Amino acid sequence: MTKFNFKANFTLCAILVASTTLQSCKNSNNTQILTDELIKKEIMKNDSEKDNTELVAKFKEIADCKCTYYPPTSGNEFLRHYNNAIARGKKEGFVPLLIYVNDILYTAISSELGMEDENKIDIQTIRSTRKKLIAEASAEEGKKWLQKELKDLKDDSYNEILGEPVNDQQGMKELSIFSQEKTPPMLIVEVPVKEPWQVIAWFPFGNWNACPEKKDLVNVCKYWYEKYGAVPSLITYDTLEMTVSKPVSNNQSLELAEEQYAFCTDIVSQGVGYVNTLADCLRKSTVWYFWWD
Repeated sequence: MTKFNFKANFTLCAILVASTTLQSCKNSNNTQILTDELIKKEIMKNDSEKDNTELVAKFKEIADCKCTYYPPTSGNEFLRHYNNAIARGKKEGFVPLLIYVNDILYTAISSELGMEDENKIDIQTIRSTRKKLIAEASAEEGKKWLQKELKDLKDDSYNEILGEPVNDQQGMKELSIFSQEKTPPMLIVEVPVKEPWQVIAWFPFGNWNACPEKKDLVNVCKYWYEKYGAVPSLITYDTLEMTVSKPVSNNQSLELAEEQYAFCTDIVSQGVGYVNTLADCLRKSTVWYFWWD
């Protein structure tokens, strides 16, 4: 399958960068981060102002499960709805996933679900793709894929991106969407899966730019769920956020940071600056953030 080359850049890395030392921000990436933020804000503004009726209907159809649309609202109000969905999910047997209502994201998801024409929804093909992704998912393969990617990245210059150990980060403790004064148009999807990692098989959105293709995406999410309890919780057209019940230990943080760098190099190379800085963030975070340029 041909990879998409979406260049509607966005970074919520500012949330991570805000907790990074000024020194690590003083580089050429800082200009890119600010530029991407402005682009994202403009895209979110356009998405918030336009009529999303048709797009929401298409998202709901490919979801093939209950989902609720929320027009732009306050972050605190949306958090209340999300917490309510989490509580109901534990009783009713579903995992809530937050999805940004955006046509780029819809195109990516529909393609990864096997739709040759995004405007002609074939629900049987979608169900078959999801079933196969879940059935064939392998945590071991996810680990091996990360190891291979990291090995390819560890060249002579790796020590520069590794950096020195630090202990000056604040970490990320809530999904980025809740810190916004106004959310973009969102869906809360009640995904009927047995294990939380499977929601990413329900909505695989990769295979564009450097974002992993669906099989690798699902395998890695299964691996991280089994090892750390990480749950995919929010997807936009170029970001994925996962939640964990507690931060990783000091002993685990560097290994995980290297895995996350292998999974998504942009969170370091265009974000916090160094792998060790990311490790310090992870020791204090219950949200893991990934952004692909």
